[in-house]
Amino acid sequence: MSFQTESYLSSVPGPMTPRAYGRSPGLVLWAVIGAIFAAALVTLAGFGMLPGISIPMRQNRPLITTLSFGAGTLVLILMLMGVLWRGQFKVLIEGFQVTIYRAFRPVGQFDARQALVSTQVVKRSTNGVHSGTTRTLIVNINGLEQRFNCKQFSRKTFSDMVAHLHSLNLVATSVLEHDPASYQQRMPQRVLFTLDPSVYSARIVRLNILGGVGALIAVISTVLIFITLQSSSEDAIDNGGIWFFIGAFLGLAFLFVGFLGAASLAKTRRRTPRQIVVDGQGLNIDQHYFAFSLLSRIQATPPNYGLSQVQKLSLQSHQGGKTQFLLGINQASLGRVFPNYAEFIGALRQATAHLPGLVVMDLQ
Repeated sequence: MSFQTESYLSSVPGPMTPRAYGRSPGLVLWAVIGAIFAAALVTLAGFGMLPGISIPMRQNRPLITTLSFGAGTLVLILMLMGVLWRGQFKVLIEGFQVTIYRAFRPVGQFDARQALVSTQVVKRSTNGVHSGTTRTLIVNINGLEQRFNCKQFSRKTFSDMVAHLHSLNLVATSVLEHDPASYQQRMPQRVLFTLDPSVYSARIVRLNILGGVGALIAVISTVLIFITLQSSSEDAIDNGGIWFFIGAFLGLAFLFVGFLGAASLAKTRRRTPRQIVVDGQGLNIDQHYFAFSLLSRIQATPPNYGLSQVQKLSLQSHQGGKTQFLLGINQASLGRVFPNYAEFIGALRQATAHLPGLVVMDLQ
C-alpha cells in the first residue's frame, strides 16, 4: 500500500477513528435487577420451605435465616458474575483491525477489508408477547464463518456497528481499486427512482368498503335489537336476540378494522414520495434537496428485511432535525410501490462511499 493511500485512509473521518461497541447500560441494568429479584425469590423460598423439613429445623430460626440468606446470596453472586463478567461483550474497531472481546478476553480478531460481514436478527415471542431479540454478527473470511451473539446490544448500537464494518469495506475497496479523488466522478450524475403511491389506493378503497359494510351491519343489528327488546314475545328475544348482538359486534369490528386501516394506509400514502434522485452530493426527494454534507445519519430499512416490513428512510441533520419517508412495504401486493428499493439502497451506498458511516441499515 502506498504512502498516499495510507495518508488518505488516516484522514477519513468517522469509521477510521477507534471506537468500541458494547452492551446497552440499560439492558445490563435490567439483567442486574433480574438477578436481585431472583435472589430475593430464593431467599423467600428458603424461609417458606426450610421450616417444613423437620421439627428441629423449624425451631432453629437462626439456622433458617442463615441458610435462606446464604442461598439467596449465592444465587445473586452467580447471576451477577454471569451478567457482569461472563456476559461482557465488546467489539473494538481500530482502523481496519477488529477485535472482539468476551468476558474481558479477546476471542476473535480480523481485518475488516478481508471479511464479509452479515447479520441475523431473531425476535422471540411467547403467546404473541415479545420476549426478546437475539442479534448475531456473522463474519466470513475465506469461507470460514464465525458467529458472535451480540447479547444486550441495543438496536441502535448494533446497527451502527454493522454500518461501521460495512463502511470500512467500502473505503478499502474505493481506495485500493480507484483514485479516491475522482470517486464521485465515476458515479452517474443523477440516478432517478420513481415510486407509485397510488398502489395503496385500491386497498384503501376496499378497507373503506369494509368499514361501510360494518357500519351498515352494526346499525341494522342495533335496530333489530331494539325491536326485539320491545317485543313481548320471549321466544323472539331468546331466538333472535343473541344473533343480533353477534351481528352488532361483528359490524363494529368490521367498522373499526376497515376505517382505521384505511386511515393508516392513507397516512402511509401521504408520507410516500413520488420521486427520488440520488447524486454524489445528496438526495432530491420530491423537489426537496438533502445534501450529504448537512446530514449526520441516514438510516434505512435493509432490502427484503422481513415480510410486511415497512421500508423507511430517515434523514437526520447535524442540528438534530429528523425527516422520515416511507418507501413502500415488503409485501407482494404492495411491492409495486417501490420495486427498485434494493437498487436504491445500492445507489445510496455508492453515493456515500466517500462518507463512511453515514448510511446505517436499521437492524431491528
